[in-house]
Amino acid sequence: MRFYRFELTFDGEPQDVGIFQGLDDAVPNEASYLSDELFSELLCPVVDADFLYEPLCCWFTETGLGHFVSEMQTLSSYLDEAGWGICAAVIEAAPENAVYLDRDQAVFTVEYLQKGYEMVEIGRIEDTIKLSPSAVY
Repeated sequence: MRFYRFELTFDGEPQDVGIFQGLDDAVPNEASYLSDELFSELLCPVVDADFLYEPLCCWFTETGLGHFVSEMQTLSSYLDEAGWGICAAVIEAAPENAVYLDRDQAVFTVEYLQKGYEMVEIGRIEDTIKLSPSAVY
């Protein structure tokens, strides 16, 4: 199954932080609107207690990316205006290896992924669908 991750860039440099985690730094005045209003339908992942202290990494499913593509493009526009950008990665992974999975997103441990994927700067969110997986797990 394909999964899609988005991280922030600043001046073209990856920041190694997921888009939602870095919103307060990138666009502090709009962060609440962007995360709470645009993505209000995105469930908050609940992981098993065994993983509470593990570094985790959130990914959109193909369905989730399709569902939120318009909202992601709006987010990208806000970030562009503030001098920030978005990079993306695509992986193939077995859904049963996720510590959380719903229709729109999956959560994997960083240890499982071992940062074996490659982030690529993108211009439009829609372009992410065309990317080939940079890692297969």
